[in-house]
This record gives sequence, structure tokens and C-alpha cells, in this order.
Amino acid sequence: MEVEHQLEESATWSKSRLTRDVELLVDPMGSASMADPDEIMVKFTSGGSPNWGRFSEPLADKLFEEQKTALDQEKRIELVKEMQKVILQKAWWIPGLWWTLLEVRSAWIRNYEPMPSHWQNRRSEDVWLAAK
Repeated sequence: MEVEHQLEESATWSKSRLTRDVELLVDPMGSASMADPDEIMVKFTSGGSPNWGRFSEPLADKLFEEQKTALDQEKRIELVKEMQKVILQKAWWIPGLWWTLLEVRSAWIRNYEPMPSHWQNRRSEDVWLAAK
């Protein structure tokens, strides 16, 4: 395979992505910042806002909706695995990034709870600093 890499600044890249003016897209948000299927699998639902490839498969849509509301964690895992199988039969996708949350904190910080995502629950109203 021979390819030409075209590096674009972010505004141009965003426009190319939204207009689908690409043959292959490297998506830096191709993986999730936390381990929840709702965050990443929506890219493979018909009409999903981050579905830049316009992937559409009724069975994948059905499985996505089922896993969203599954209360049994093992059942949800199985639904997501089934959805992944359906997607991989029809689309090419390689997850390229997985965020790792690393935090360095002073031992003086009290009542702080780290969260699994960079983007959620960054609240500090109950955090306080201890005396030396």
C-alpha cells in the first residue's frame, strides 16, 4: 500500500473530518478517556455526532442501545463484544490511543478522590490542605 500523509493544522483537519474529505482519517480521539463503551462506541451508531465515517448498521445500533441500559455488567460486556464483531465485519478501525490518568499530588491534600476520566468530576469543594 502506498499512502501520502497530509498533515493539517487543527482547524483544517476538523473541517476535513466533518466534510469527510479524507480517504483515511487518523482520529486522535479514536479511543476513550475512560473505559465506558458509551463514550467510544457511539462513533459506530447511525447518525451519531462523532460518526465521521457515516457507518450504519441496524444490528450495531440495536446492540448499542441494549448495552446502554443493561444493568448486569457481564451482559453489557457481552453486548459490546457482539457489537464490536458486527462493526469489524463492515468497517476498518484501529484504536490508536488510550488515555492514562496520571496525577502527582502533595501529601498535604485531603479528601480528594481521583476519577477515571480526565474530563469528569474535577471538583474541589471538599478538598482541603492539611497542616505540615
